[in-house]
Amino acid sequence: MTKDPAQNARLLGQGVDKRYWVQVLGPPGEYLRPLMRGMSIRIKGQQHQCLPASVDWQKEPTLLPERNSPIRFCLSVPDNWLMLTLREGKNRQVRRMKAALGFLTLRLVRWPFGSFTLEGMQLG
Repeated sequence: MTKDPAQNARLLGQGVDKRYWVQVLGPPGEYLRPLMRGMSIRIKGQQHQCLPASVDWQKEPTLLPERNSPIRFCLSVPDNWLMLTLREGKNRQVRRMKAALGFLTLRLVRWPFGSFTLEGMQLG
């Protein structure tokens, strides 16, 4: 987003909300509680205790563009969308948290980032 190292550090550090639309396979369940309490994940071989995240179930986002290639073909297990809000920004944190909980992330889109959004931006 920027070539300014100081601005980059402010955006990526703690204290700036990072929101993600996450498409997951299966219905909501008890696996959301660790996300909301704060959970431990492994980063570069070290355990890291994540700050509590905010999780809200969403309808399928209408502002997202269609994918050129389908994500999956299995229609017997429903997929759901959630809005996940983090206050820290570790490398691949959302995917690591989901993997630690044992469920599949089908699609992950960072949407609002602090006061910045992708609304009105062109693809690419």
